[in-house]
Amino acid sequence: MKAFQGPFAIIAAAVAPAVPGGQQVPAPPPIQTQLREGIAITSDWLATPDDSDERPPQLVLRAGDRPPASEIPRDLAVGSSVTARLRVDVGTDDKPGNCQPVAVRLERPGASERDGDSRYGALACALVAKYARFRHGLDNRGKAESASAGVAIRFYRIVAPTGPIPVVVAPPPVPFISDYGRLENRPTAWPPPAAATGISFSPPPFALFRPAHVQPGESKVGLTLTLERSAVINCRIGLASGDPDLDKASCAAVQSARTSVSWEWSIELAVLVVWKGRNARLVLPKAVATPPGFASPIAFSGRADPQDSKVTLMLRTNDRSRISHCRIVRSSGVDALDARACELASNRIAVTPGSDIFGQPLDGSMMATVDFGTRLIRAGWR
Repeated sequence: MKAFQGPFAIIAAAVAPAVPGGQQVPAPPPIQTQLREGIAITSDWLATPDDSDERPPQLVLRAGDRPPASEIPRDLAVGSSVTARLRVDVGTDDKPGNCQPVAVRLERPGASERDGDSRYGALACALVAKYARFRHGLDNRGKAESASAGVAIRFYRIVAPTGPIPVVVAPPPVPFISDYGRLENRPTAWPPPAAATGISFSPPPFALFRPAHVQPGESKVGLTLTLERSAVINCRIGLASGDPDLDKASCAAVQSARTSVSWEWSIELAVLVVWKGRNARLVLPKAVATPPGFASPIAFSGRADPQDSKVTLMLRTNDRSRISHCRIVRSSGVDALDARACELASNRIAVTPGSDIFGQPLDGSMMATVDFGTRLIRAGWR
């Protein structure tokens, strides 16, 4: 393939660090690059419906199934790629049917990702019908069924170096300064998965701000605080109690407290206020949320399968330490083993529940691999 004088060559030729005496270090030789283009087909679990049954249809990748580069539209610019995420219906005969584009995204070096041309979605669906191969899905009884699969097709036309990139002496990087204002405006779920620790508060005066009428029982108010120079300079409601007066009283009381923060820059901290009748207490977070898990490995009985028959599962757990949903993400290739894998996981795995940064139980998910060769269930992807 003919050498392509791309951006790597431009960068290498432009960088020439100065040395004492005003001389310049000779620029490194130009980097030889070439144009690479192609189409990649992969499974896309994000495009697979969350309520899909035990084993969604599986994309089977075989030699010769890859679409040729000639299928790429000619107007795809050099240095760009377009990814089309699809939802494809697969029948019990393993053949793809209806295809619906979920999203089309365009990527270019040095530019933010943005929506791509919708015609790539239609082209991707045509390529699925022409080149993709599937295995049918299974329901929760182990029977074949028609279901939807998530598929991603990436069209790329990029420039890549053909050899090692010369080492260029560059100036030290500029220190990164966090933009806390931008973080404050970023929408996030409450509570966050991690929090700062080692911060203490003086007792907030909840009695001074307590509403006149407080509902009996327990109420919880989640707050996101901005701390700076031992003061709480801002308070936002992250988890409402259902009583606006109680929410406002929680913020006002906590903002009246002093903190152990002494540095000049501001940080954000999530805290929880727990009301029991007319009394309240402040709960500080631990460092990180704890995902669900289980003691691994777990042995199960039965005849060992002589083949390397492994089934990888995505298990969804609830706050009662139970498996609420099982999905097969890597098939063994044998329908009977795939059908039994979820049953074994549900019956044999004792879930250690996940918890948020306040120790409250929460739903979560975890990976497990059922190995019918060794008769073991192990945590993670094996």
